[in-house]
Amino acid sequence: MALKQKETKVKPVEIKPNCDDKRKDKGWSECQCAQVCEMVKAYNNSKRQKKSLAKSPSNSPGTPAGKRYAASITAFASDFAALVQKHAPNADHPDIKKMFYNPPPPNEDCVHAEWKKQKAKADPNRSNPGGFQPDHMHPAGLNGALDASNIKWADAEVNGTVGPCMDKTPAPKKMKAHPSCNC
Repeated sequence: MALKQKETKVKPVEIKPNCDDKRKDKGWSECQCAQVCEMVKAYNNSKRQKKSLAKSPSNSPGTPAGKRYAASITAFASDFAALVQKHAPNADHPDIKKMFYNPPPPNEDCVHAEWKKQKAKADPNRSNPGGFQPDHMHPAGLNGALDASNIKWADAEVNGTVGPCMDKTPAPKKMKAHPSCNC
């Protein structure tokens, strides 16, 4: 008879931001708060080993890992632009929509909808406010894959806020968003 291993419950590490504060101080929308939840969910669902790297590839330009990090973003943006051009004028094509974070209802497709409000450009504005940035769903600094399959478009302000909050040592096995984000 095989011995049953004891299951240990992994306690999630809470990350910021506090969505109530962001709604009040920065005017964050429900879509932005929902993206926080989707970022945490994507990290938690990643099958890759979660470990803190000595130096994140995102902060290591010129190194082999830094070059792979930059190449993954370039490849993602290029793949996206090709899809937008291929399916024009259908900005709602499923292959395009899947390149954005997609929170559950009532915020379903809200990130994609924000991109469409900005004229559905093949090369979206990447600056704040209102821009979009490629986000490594399993952060590169926590051993995330350095390829385009690990990337989604995210609101630039959300990405710039959540990314640094996920940079934990040691890497958490699970994360959770602040309760005010209503995940």
